[in-house]
Formats: sequence, C-alpha cells, structure tokens
Amino acid sequence: LPRQPPTFPPAPYRTFVRMFTHDHDAPSVTAIRHLNQLELARRWRMSERTLERWRWLKKGPTYLKVGGHVVYRFEDVLAYEQAQLHGADGQAASITVAVR
Repeated sequence: LPRQPPTFPPAPYRTFVRMFTHDHDAPSVTAIRHLNQLELARRWRMSERTLERWRWLKKGPTYLKVGGHVVYRFEDVLAYEQAQLHGADGQAASITVAVR
C-alpha cells in the first residue's frame, strides 16, 4: 500500500495528558489543549518570528515554556483573540466563545 501524506493543516490543538496521582477524588486523566508556535502562527497567518518578537516585547497571548519549548494554552489564545475584537465603530466588541 502506498503511504498516505500527513494531513495538513495540523490539528487545531495538541492534546497533552496529565496524570493525577495525589488526589484520589480527581479524575484519573485530564486533557489539556495547547498550540505550539507553528500552529498558532498558521492559525493567525503570521510568521513564527512575529510571535517570538511579541514574547520578547511582552505582547501577545500568555505562553508556557515546557522543557525549553513554547506552548500556548488554547483558552489563553481564545481570550487574547476576544480582547483584540473590535466592532465597526472602533469600540471593543463582546462575544461568547464556546470551548469544546
């Protein structure tokens, strides 16, 4: 069988799994969604270098450094996008975003 090419674009988010070992009442596994720098740059159709510059200038969405890698929580990306939303009159608009 011929190999199938990888799907493009990549999934809108990457799922990391955290195991709970200290709390017996908590669920055993929780999914946490993150975007890496490349995925966020593609989402916003901008250069990865722009995101690097924003981090240096302390602009843009909140990010995490995990093991030397930069990741953005999906919830933080959505919050940043909503904060940047403006109506036709130039005033900040408000919308409700459902996270699934």
